[in-house]
Amino acid sequence: TTLSSALNATIASAPVADAAVEYLAAPSPPGLPPSPSLPPIAPGAVLVLGVEGLRAALSTSATVQLPQGMRFDLGESDTLTVPSGVSVTIVGTGEGGGEGGGRRLAEGGGAVFDGHGQTRLFDVFGTLTLIGVTLRGGRHQYGGAVMVHAGGSLEAIDVVVEDSAA
Repeated sequence: TTLSSALNATIASAPVADAAVEYLAAPSPPGLPPSPSLPPIAPGAVLVLGVEGLRAALSTSATVQLPQGMRFDLGESDTLTVPSGVSVTIVGTGEGGGEGGGRRLAEGGGAVFDGHGQTRLFDVFGTLTLIGVTLRGGRHQYGGAVMVHAGGSLEAIDVVVEDSAA
């Protein structure tokens, strides 16, 4: 221990010239992971990322594209309405159509509208085309998942309806 103490004292008291000191820059922090890419948007389509954006799109004739796996959790009075004279197409997978689409959706690939057994999902007075979505948990006395009123129309392509009742 005497040798170790003497050596430490010698090192601590030794003069150090600034020229002999090399300063190293701190390493850069790791970069952020890349953002997930959004699906390609069909020409003329509107990309919607939330329920308020969807409500706005439903008030005008439009093609709406939803990111894959997007969820719309609707509460007791959150029914989505397509007004008379409006024609809306909602594409839930970014690809839409194609053989086996229903199986892909059942495995969790498409957008999901979920009423949690509390509300009807869509009231349709105009024209609504649904492509590649899942309608789940719609419940109402008339028209559990979708109610198409007089003068309205619905086209459903690769759509899964589950746990809904009227």
